[in-house]
Amino acid sequence: MSAQIIVYQDSGAWGIPSTCPKCTALQTLLRFADVGYGVSPGDASPSMTELNELPVLRVVSDKEDVVVPGLESCVEALTSVGYDAFGGLTPAQMAETKAFSCLILDRLDLARQYEWYLEDSNFTRCITKVRYQNASLPVRYVLTRLERHEVRRRLNATPWIQRGQMYQVAKECLEVLSTRLGERRKYFYGDTPRLLDALVFGEIVALLYAPIPNGRLRQMILEYSNLLRFVENIRQTYFADGMDEPQHLRKDDQLHQTTSPIKTAYEAALERTRQLFSSKKETSPIEEARKARNRNFIIAAAASFLIFLLLGNDVEVQVSE
Repeated sequence: MSAQIIVYQDSGAWGIPSTCPKCTALQTLLRFADVGYGVSPGDASPSMTELNELPVLRVVSDKEDVVVPGLESCVEALTSVGYDAFGGLTPAQMAETKAFSCLILDRLDLARQYEWYLEDSNFTRCITKVRYQNASLPVRYVLTRLERHEVRRRLNATPWIQRGQMYQVAKECLEVLSTRLGERRKYFYGDTPRLLDALVFGEIVALLYAPIPNGRLRQMILEYSNLLRFVENIRQTYFADGMDEPQHLRKDDQLHQTTSPIKTAYEAALERTRQLFSSKKETSPIEEARKARNRNFIIAAAASFLIFLLLGNDVEVQVSE
């Protein structure tokens, strides 16, 4: 069946397809299936769907125009273009995939949301700079704050988040995924990538590539070399033409050894952090003097207004009987 496929998601950033792990997972599945697709220009908002979540998949064919919201529904819709995300798996493996999916989406991803949205420095210095990039500044400010409010509301209803166990739970999730993948497997179920591979890839690349100042989850991932090799293999195999390689992949000319995936991810994340947050714009003496004059004027105006209120304004109050 010939069909046009369009993915509605938030904008990509930091060299990855999307800042939303589910959106990246959907794009990864489409690449697994070798299905051509397009990405809608600009940011899509979760509020465009009744489920209040992204991604949204649109499948346009001669017979119908189908729009499905949410990753689970998108996976089901892919069967219409001939791709089964569970193809070749036994019933037990399918059940295991669904269990691991819940582990990723209900545990690890909630820890990510906590770190991105509720850690003040991460939110103000990183997340607000990439969310709703195509909107005007006032609209961006309002939307990002509303998004943060929604995340806070969701996390406030999560007991283990409220007990401060988010990083402990995330560590356990990564440990389980690393153990299940093993040291020799290319993907979680043999040599063919499926839904679980896409979900893990989408979540981990978001945590690795996001240049947040306080990235405890990123530091945790760097401890698992097999997960890093897994991510790098998918990136090179399926995103070579559409996902930036970290810019700090170095070769040691003396030892003729390529930098390890762990060091590569670590250096790339640190460099992005330095570039975004550590650099300060240089200003000329004239500009500094102008700023000083403006500051002094504001202080003088405020002081004059205060003196006027205290000394120069008699207020007569009449009380009617």
